[in-house]
Order: sequence, then C-alpha cells, then structure tokens
Amino acid sequence: MQASGLIKVDDDKKSAVTSKSAMRQMPYASTFHSWCYGILMRFHTRLGFNRCPLVAATEAEHKKLMYLAKDQLEDCRRLVQCEYMLNIPPPPLPQDAQSGLEPSIYIHDTESRWNEVLLMAKKTTGFSIDWQKITEEEEKESVKKSKFTERAKAKIQHMSLTHALYQHLHSAIGQGRGLVDLDENQLDLGLAFPGKDMVQQMMSFVYRSKSKGYNPAQFPQIERSVLEAYNGTLRRFGLVDFDDLLDMANQLLDNAEVLQEIRNEFPYLLVDEFQDFNRLQTQLVLKLQVGVGRVTAVGDLKQSIFEFRGATCEENYHIFLEQFIDAQVEGRALGAMETLTTNYRSHKSIVDLSNIIALDTVDEKDTQLRRLLTPSTALDTAPVVPVTVWNTRDIRDEAATISSRIKAILDKGDCLASDIAVISRCLNFGSYKPTGAIETELLRKGIPFVVRGGHSALKSKRMQLFMALVRIIANPDDDIAAEYCLDELVQNIGPVNSKKIRGLGKDKVRQLSLFEQMTHASTNTSLLTKSARTGLQAFLGDVEKWQQLMGDKTLEWIIKDIFAQYILKVEE
Repeated sequence: MQASGLIKVDDDKKSAVTSKSAMRQMPYASTFHSWCYGILMRFHTRLGFNRCPLVAATEAEHKKLMYLAKDQLEDCRRLVQCEYMLNIPPPPLPQDAQSGLEPSIYIHDTESRWNEVLLMAKKTTGFSIDWQKITEEEEKESVKKSKFTERAKAKIQHMSLTHALYQHLHSAIGQGRGLVDLDENQLDLGLAFPGKDMVQQMMSFVYRSKSKGYNPAQFPQIERSVLEAYNGTLRRFGLVDFDDLLDMANQLLDNAEVLQEIRNEFPYLLVDEFQDFNRLQTQLVLKLQVGVGRVTAVGDLKQSIFEFRGATCEENYHIFLEQFIDAQVEGRALGAMETLTTNYRSHKSIVDLSNIIALDTVDEKDTQLRRLLTPSTALDTAPVVPVTVWNTRDIRDEAATISSRIKAILDKGDCLASDIAVISRCLNFGSYKPTGAIETELLRKGIPFVVRGGHSALKSKRMQLFMALVRIIANPDDDIAAEYCLDELVQNIGPVNSKKIRGLGKDKVRQLSLFEQMTHASTNTSLLTKSARTGLQAFLGDVEKWQQLMGDKTLEWIIKDIFAQYILKVEE
C-alpha cells in the first residue's frame, strides 16, 4: 500500500483545507501512547475529567505515587477505626464485597468521611482544627501547581492532620476500648510483595496488571488495595500513566459516536512490532478495524521479548489471524499474509540456530501459529562462523562463564582484548543494569574493558525537543509539549517569565491551553519585558508558518527548517 493510501484525501476540497486540517490529511505516524493521549485530550470530558490529565511518564514519578499510595492505605485504615470509635455507621459495602469478595482497604471518598469524623470529634471530645480552610488551601494548590511534587506536599500535609486526629481519638477513646494502635501495627505489605525493594515489587505488579487490563477486584485484598490506591493517587493529582492512556482510549472507543469519528479519521491502519503488543493495544486495533479489515500488522513471533511488561504475543496472533486473515466474507478470505524470510543482519550460523530454537517456542498442536514459523535464510554472502550455546543457572553464572571464556582467549594470545565484544540489548533498565554482573566479573579477573552505547538517539535532548515541537505544530493544545518548548526553545524566557505566562490559565469561559497562554502573553506589555515578548512572538510565528506550509512544502523541507531554526542550536 502506498503511503498516500493511509489517509483519505478529497482533492475537490483541498483548497478549503486549513493548516490544522491539512496536517490531518497527511499520513499520521505515532506511538500508541501518544495517539491515545491525543484522543484523551479531545474527549476527556466524556470520562468525567474537567481538564485533560497530565502523564506521569517516569519510573521516579511512579515510585513517588506508590509511596503516597502506601500512606493513603494507612490513612484509610485510620479513618475506618476513627468511625468505629465515634460510632459512625459504616457506608454500605460495595457490590463485589456483598458477593463474598474481600473489600478493598482503599477508600475513594476519604475527604468527605474525614470531614464527618472531624465534626463528630468536635462534639464528642472537643477536638478542633480549621479543616475547611486546610481543605480549601489544598484544593487551591492542586489547581495552581502544575508540578506533581508541589501538589503532593499539600496531600501529605492533609494526611498528617488526619493522622493527628486519629492519635487524639485513639488516646481519648480507643485505648479505653482496647483497640489496636494502627501506628504500631501497620499493614504488612511484604507478605504480598516480598523482596529487598518492596516498592519496586509493587510497581512491577501494577505494571503487569494494568497492561493486561486486569480488574483490581479479581486479586486478593492486599494486591487489590495497592492497585486501587495507586490508581486513586494518580487521579487525585490529575495524572495518568501509560497503561491508563491505553485503557481510557479503549473506554472512549466503546462510545459509538467517538468510534465512528476516529474511524473516519484513520480508515487505514499500519502497526509495527505486533509481537510486543499487550492486550489493551490489541483491543484498540480490533475496535478500529474489526469488520473493516483495512489493517496491516508487521511482526515476528520469534522476536517477542516483552512478556514481562504485559505483551501477549500468542494471544495477539491468534486474534489477528481469526479476525483479519482467516475470516471469511462471501466465501473468500478477508485478508492475506506475506512472509519475509531473508535475514539481512546475521551470519548463516546464527540464522540456522534461530530456526532451530524457534521450533520450541510454539506448541506442536497449535497449527494456527506454527505456520508463522517459516525458516529464515541468510544472504548468500553471509559468512559461516561457529556458534556455541551455553546454558547457565543465573545472571551471575552467565557473567562468570563469559568472563572466563574471554580470559582463556586472551591468555592464549589469540587476539587482543579490543577484538572482543559483549553485546547486550540495553545498559540500563530502570534501576536494573543488565551488564552490571559482567562488568564485575571482568574487573575481578583483571580484564580491561570499555562500556559503549546505552543512549538511544530518540532520548537525546535534541530529539525530544524536535518531537515536542512537531507535536505543537500538529496539536497546539498539547500542554506537555508546549511546556517543554517554552522552557527550552523560546528565547529570553526564564523561570520568572515562564511562571507569569502559566498564570494566565483561565479566561471567563474555559481553561486555556498553555499555547493560548503563550499567545496572550506575547502581546501583553504589562506582563513581559520587550525582549521576552520578542522571543515569544518569534517562536509562535515560526509554529504558525510551519502549520500553514504543511500543504505546500514537503515534510522533508519542514523538518530541515525546524532543525536549522531551533534543534541544531540546542546543546546536548
């Protein structure tokens, strides 16, 4: 299929296309998460959001949220005991608890219930605190602060005050009744999440559960409570994570009106690395194309390596083959399959070995998937090099085996140390370093080495800024991209001016996007200095220029101009 076939173009109406709609006429390439966030930005009110949530994108942010979620669970336990001490009737159990499942420890509406506890505590024990003022201040902070850390401080302060209320009530009432002091008997999460780094274990569970679309209610009480507390903490701060983006896009596409609108915009679909899709991503493909079939998937069953992050490789292929390849319409197959068998990257010995190993990756009885295991062939010019396969117990044994083999080769004098390479898929994966054990063993044996690579070009500052700038051109309402460009690309805008611009958040009718705030600020002589306004006007003018040129200039010309005007001037 030619690239122009990916998006429907109406030549008769071409002259009437605006710069924004012209962008939509071009083939659209995106990651799943970015595409889903675009849908969420347009339709977030259908999910009950007043403002589109921001994305908690880093592992560090996720861990901070998990620590807060842990504290929130303790806050919920203290709340229930306070209600018991004050004889406040508990609310009705949720429907799943009535059916015999253990109820979650996490409580969604803690603020309203703590307010009731405070009122009753005043009557019963005389405890007094200006709760309404604190709550109002917290809400102001939640709206005013765009940074997660600042907004988290307000929540921590709130929980410290509820904690003080609990300690007062336990001293005044609980001890006399012989109630357990929850401060001394905290929730033992280590039973469900054993290991040195309990929070990391909890995050792994959350990632795995959400990527597979699991319902929290299907887990035992502790695991369910952790998952609900983590999700609840995200919502409390107006945040979503990557799995939320996929899940919420699926929810939005369950609406017939939204689904039809998105289907009209993207009548054709091309997806890559299909073997690494998780269940939520596969569901999105089905919703967009089931019964239509204008979808092409590129993938290799033998290259699936992301099951630990929720990829459901075999399930994906079964669904795709059934829905799009083998499905019959009027007595004929709906789709077709093309197999690419030539390997251009490896020598013949590696290709032959991979063909043998691949036979063990699929059950012999699974005839539907085994037909995908077509043997690969190397180029005729590829050299034949001996291949040795080792089976090791664990990562330390693997590192010891590799380093011993290298030392034996060097001791023989067959080659120099610089002639030997140990190739790893990545140098860092979160806090885990795959090459760490090998480096330790090489140092122990006195073998000199150099670590190279480890940085993706797409993660460089220049590429991140380039992608942010392209996102603004395509969608000026993208606040995350606009914030990055404002801080890094706009001339003469420092932290003070940046804060002033963000202060223009609302007009009389609605919340303004950051790009709209920048536009207003660029002509506000009382807000910014002349040099700041000049820098802002230049940036906004360039964005508008590129939007207008979308229908006239080639994509290559626009990219080169973006790099020349901005990206090449960025220091890494």
